[in-house]
Amino acid sequence: MPPIWEFDPTSIEQAVQSAARGSASRERELRRVLDPIYALPMGRERAARFAGAFADRFVGWELSRPIEAEVARRPILIERLDRALVRPSPARKLESAELFVGFAAGGDRPTSPRRTLVVAICASTLLDPAAPSWRRIRRELLQAADMLDERFAYRPETPPGLPMQRNLTIDRHRALWDVWAEARLIDEDPSAPNESIETRARFDRAFAGAAASTLDRAHASIASAESLAHERIMTWACEPKTLLGVEPGDPAARASRRGEPCSLCGFPTHDWFDFQADATGAAERIATERADWTALDGACRQCVELYRALAPTR
Repeated sequence: MPPIWEFDPTSIEQAVQSAARGSASRERELRRVLDPIYALPMGRERAARFAGAFADRFVGWELSRPIEAEVARRPILIERLDRALVRPSPARKLESAELFVGFAAGGDRPTSPRRTLVVAICASTLLDPAAPSWRRIRRELLQAADMLDERFAYRPETPPGLPMQRNLTIDRHRALWDVWAEARLIDEDPSAPNESIETRARFDRAFAGAAASTLDRAHASIASAESLAHERIMTWACEPKTLLGVEPGDPAARASRRGEPCSLCGFPTHDWFDFQADATGAAERIATERADWTALDGACRQCVELYRALAPTR
């Protein structure tokens, strides 16, 4: 069943006004309809007449066609959405397309989920599919389609760890998913403007510190993937070594863990101690105090120095 489209009245009015400014004939038509309404006294009837006039022009001028056409490119959205809401965005940089899943409250029986797509978009963007910010909306519509696809098996989850570590994992998850989505959009239309440079930059920042060649290899692997699942992306985000292809203890592995919590003190660190290059027996000293710890778990330099300082004198 096609989604039930609901346009916020403000979105309707802004779109009609914007469309009229770009067409002399539409502007004359709008003025001809609105001028008599201005003569009415303030009140509900006047407001209702204005709303009706804008709604009639919105439908008659087919101003919803661009967003409906974009959603139609993802059949799974048409098949599985219950509602599609369009509301105004306060700025182009805040435009988005998000999928929300909820359940009806009350009753003894579990209800089927209600899947609602909410598109926040500026009127000028809604009317111009060539606008640069459409690219982000297209990518997020594709990701909404992923969320409805059983093969992707999306499920909301909170990453483990301290708040800073969770935020880093969320940033990595988003960067990975964006790379894969952007690559698929390029495959669909190689000639269209794209954000491959921007998504690559976010990917590099999310895994800052890894060698450039390692990042190149990982990025290419994601971009060329025919299919991915949410669980795989989350695993890569939580455990970068499973994506970057380096062993714990390697310099590249330590670099990919920058900002993650130390296994001993639990505080985020960018200064991981290099146990491979250590000849002082620091790992053995720590292991005598922490039987559940190994050098592969890593530790920040401050903790290692503390354990060294507490070592018994002989």
